Amino acid sequence: MTDQQALREYASNRDAEAFRVLVEHYQRMIYSAAARRLAHAEDIEDVVQLTFLKLAKAAGAIRRDLAAWLYTTTVNTANDLIRRDQTRRRHEALAAPAESFIHDAEREDWHKLSLLIDEVILELPKSQQTLIVERFLHGRSQRDLAEQLDVSQPTVLRRINAAVDELRRRLANRGYVAPAPLLAFTLGKIPQPFIPATLTTELAKIGLSGASAGTAMASSLFNAPLWIKIAFAAITLTALIAGAIELISPTSATQPASAVPTSQPAAPATNPADWRTAFYNAYALAPDQNLKFIPPPPLPERQRYLHEVENIDTPMPFIQWRWINGTLKREWMMAHGPPGVDLPSVLMACANLDGHHISIVGIPDINANGDWIVRDGATTEAILADLHTILLQQFKIDVRYERIEVIKDAMIATGRYHLRRIPDATIGDLQIFADVLDHPKPGDSVEGGGTTSPADLWSMLGGMLGIPIVDEANHEPKKIAWALSHSIVHADTELARRQQILDNITKQTGLTFKQEKRAFTTWKLTPAPSKPN
Repeated sequence: MTDQQALREYASNRDAEAFRVLVEHYQRMIYSAAARRLAHAEDIEDVVQLTFLKLAKAAGAIRRDLAAWLYTTTVNTANDLIRRDQTRRRHEALAAPAESFIHDAEREDWHKLSLLIDEVILELPKSQQTLIVERFLHGRSQRDLAEQLDVSQPTVLRRINAAVDELRRRLANRGYVAPAPLLAFTLGKIPQPFIPATLTTELAKIGLSGASAGTAMASSLFNAPLWIKIAFAAITLTALIAGAIELISPTSATQPASAVPTSQPAAPATNPADWRTAFYNAYALAPDQNLKFIPPPPLPERQRYLHEVENIDTPMPFIQWRWINGTLKREWMMAHGPPGVDLPSVLMACANLDGHHISIVGIPDINANGDWIVRDGATTEAILADLHTILLQQFKIDVRYERIEVIKDAMIATGRYHLRRIPDATIGDLQIFADVLDHPKPGDSVEGGGTTSPADLWSMLGGMLGIPIVDEANHEPKKIAWALSHSIVHADTELARRQQILDNITKQTGLTFKQEKRAFTTWKLTPAPSKPN
């Protein structure tokens, strides 16, 4: 039963099963939106229940996209609560618990950004608002959206990119600047908090008795002063790719565990070394193993590690670990919403295969949530061989790999690095711009920046320019501090703008860029041929 079918069935017949489908599909998105605005568990649950009550009452009158309607209703309901409860309003922005796994400043910055993103999404044109909500907050795939809108996937992708660009532009006008790819990455990693099972039960009761079931309940909402904090997993880009706080190994298993925060239930009285040893043994790679997959549900030892070592209390659906000479290091954490992490994300995280080096044709979508452990230094062939076994055993998908050489256009960077800073630059050593060098002040059109290796910088820039950049320069620096200008937008489609950017980079680095045909090693994944009966 599709969402629209469930909505029509409930509106016509008050079918409890149809309402249960809607609860199952949308409760996480609604809970997440409420949790970004409110600090107390009871307030969040009140808003979620009121949103579904409004859905029950208005089911027959909803004429727009359901996900966008529910998202808008949730944000507005949460804002109503904040306005009504003036005595607690001052707590909302900073009331995330001390045991959050990011630093206080990062948590506050993320909280402010998430509130701003929610506000600006509500200002978008309805068609763009729907795409943002469906793709990033509800977690719908491009394929699903293409089928829903009856257009091709490339058309949906262009529309999504246009919506993200419009959101980015409006955020820049409000003082937050980021390149469109980074903004899309951030939207896709908005946390999905754990939903109490009791709340799901209460939501199902609304469907059992219809909209009238919530009358008594609604009369008590917004009034109970329960001051229970929830763990708001605020994931920033740096938190997603940060290295592990601790390396787990046989020797570290004998070290005492960190104290459990007093706000959490006390763990059973056991020898701390026991759970660490069990964790290490479960995640260790065999001598001939290069990739390992531990499917959900997560092991208790994994949750204890995250809680005691990294102070992470929100269950993370996807974690990629690296096995380094007998030790375990956490590298990536992702949350892609209900569909889960897809196969391309696994290939990027575990085999370092980006869009220039991978081709997936005809492979069904999978939910790859779970833990993936990859051996440090393993070859692509070895990792893909183990992935083949995992896909076959865990997902019943038989994949054929084909290593091919693809000839494609690339920008070749040659010469010798000689960084020369532009006098007008106020940050960074390299200003990446086309016709206008924007100044990095709040509200201006600077796109962002960072300090990375040349390889990472050219990989990122190649994606933004729509063409891979191959670095064949001499004596490259270990790190380059760079800043992106707003004038780089559309450089992937406007060749003149792309050339302006490269010319400006040449003036600052001494490198020259020339377009040439180059061979790229690409792994092509296709379904294995069916075996005859």
